[in-house]
Amino acid sequence: MSTDRKVNTKVVALTLGIVWSLYLLAISIIAMSSEAYGHNVAEFIMTVYPEYALSFVGVIYGVL
Repeated sequence: MSTDRKVNTKVVALTLGIVWSLYLLAISIIAMSSEAYGHNVAEFIMTVYPEYALSFVGVIYGVL
């Protein structure tokens, strides 16, 4: 019995997008609540997303 399974690229792309969004949300919340932890990662994210900032609006922009 042979089953041909193919990877659904739309599902993979959607899953990776959701995981990346949750990662940005978690890092942003940690960096905003901590004085030292997570700021280096947040600064790197700011280079990738120019409008991103460690604020409520910036977090929403990064998640979307």
